[in-house]
Amino acid sequence: MGILCLLIGTNGYTQSRTTVRIPDILGYKTLKADLHIHTIFSDGRVWPDIRVEEAWRDGLDVIAITDHINYRGAVLKDHLVYKDKNAHYNEAITAAKTMGITLIKAVEYNAPDQLGHYNFLFLEDINAIEIDRKNPLITFETAKNQGAFIQWNHPPYKHSDKEDIGDLPKQLIQKKWLDGIEIVGHVNQFDQAMLWAENYQLAPTASSDIHFLIDTRHEEFHRPMTLILAKDNSIEEIKKALVEGRTLGYHQNKIIGKEEYTKAIFNASVKVHQLPCFTYRNRQTFAIENNSDIPYRLTLISSTDSYGLPAHIYLPPHKTILNKMRVPKGNEDCSAIISGIYEVENLLNLKGEKVQVELVLDSNKP
Repeated sequence: MGILCLLIGTNGYTQSRTTVRIPDILGYKTLKADLHIHTIFSDGRVWPDIRVEEAWRDGLDVIAITDHINYRGAVLKDHLVYKDKNAHYNEAITAAKTMGITLIKAVEYNAPDQLGHYNFLFLEDINAIEIDRKNPLITFETAKNQGAFIQWNHPPYKHSDKEDIGDLPKQLIQKKWLDGIEIVGHVNQFDQAMLWAENYQLAPTASSDIHFLIDTRHEEFHRPMTLILAKDNSIEEIKKALVEGRTLGYHQNKIIGKEEYTKAIFNASVKVHQLPCFTYRNRQTFAIENNSDIPYRLTLISSTDSYGLPAHIYLPPHKTILNKMRVPKGNEDCSAIISGIYEVENLLNLKGEKVQVELVLDSNKP
């Protein structure tokens, strides 16, 4: 009876983690991050250590709690009194260390006159950030003096049809103070922000911007994530990766970012297997394996002359599927190297274009 009670008690405390399987590429680890989340210390509804537990459960490696430095929710400001602006970080760091989550010290800054919201990441002391209500550049400068990585959140703020990037972002870019831009926030994809990331060489990010419990807002799809290509999950390597723009957005089963990274993820996820040579009614069978969490959807653009590759291919996560191709008469010995260029519906570059990849059938390769 005693053993049974012990097992029940232990099992009741157990937490489970979802492993997000996206391959490492180009000599880097593919870290999963959410760089824009809120707690009760501004206008969120949960305590900071709960955000860490949610992140661990959802398979994240890195988070930044970005409570507003100069705004508090009307409901909460009368009930929670604190003086130290590092409080949200201090309340989460023990849980983060316990669970192996890298926690970035950060805040969100609401620029005056609806000039946008910005995250200051990798701060040393949030109390030292100077808020100047007339000149926002002073606030940005004090953040940069601490070595902050500055990200523009959900742009263009309240002006979704505005193509001009605006005076304040232009000033920040000229001063080399703007480093990243949120291309996905909550459930929204910001197409204009993707173009700005491309044109101004800003690191693209995808974030939940969560204020409530995460599983009450993201049920149909995984939470939005920034994929960070870093040597390891140390603060130093994560910051280096962000500064160098080694990031992608992962949103509703889509990967968005520079083509060199999106293609590398696809090529590391997908492998073509040519089966033993056998032709039946001018058709040969081959297999494609997808070892990632991403369900790829492919549309044929072009292929080796006279060979009929499938017009559409769906690659479900962690499955190997069979496909048939038409082969010309006299070429049934499987000796030819056959190539197909496919457009991947859920791989996008920063121009919003679908990325093209190559599938190769080569009997000389295993």
